[in-house]
Amino acid sequence: SKKVERAVNLPSDARRGLFYTAAGLAIVSDDPRRIYVVDPDSLQLRRCIHAPGLLQFFQATPDHYSACASSPLLACLSASNRIALINLETAELVADDYLRSASRDGSIRTLQMSPDGKQLFALTGKQPGQLHRLAVAESGWTERESLAIDHTSPCLFSGDGKKLAVSSPEG
Repeated sequence: SKKVERAVNLPSDARRGLFYTAAGLAIVSDDPRRIYVVDPDSLQLRRCIHAPGLLQFFQATPDHYSACASSPLLACLSASNRIALINLETAELVADDYLRSASRDGSIRTLQMSPDGKQLFALTGKQPGQLHRLAVAESGWTERESLAIDHTSPCLFSGDGKKLAVSSPEG
């Protein structure tokens, strides 16, 4: 039997997504305007980012958030199809903009941040879709390139961050 070493008591709404970041564990609440940041070693709550004006339109589904262990940034997708970056150490919104290279049906399906925190990939559209690569910095993100693909399935980085896997309808 396994023993629980520590537990943290968070409000009952803290259950939408769990992300390991350089700022700590980011836990997205049912109310997407609230993000809890927890120390991964002590399980002490470091901060609760509550920004009703900033995040009021954000969707609370795990595919619409992405983070990595080497960066304090949390990427979020807004309901108005904007990509935002929140610095979890400073609780600041450092970027919030539209993906300009997206096609007319450019609704963003999923976000995936690279393990080094320097790139963010967004899958947009229906059939066919587009895969967009964004350069990420502490001050925001910049569009780099996009590629037409025949589907819009979730994507995942390899452990070393050198390859991006995108599933196909054939499996």
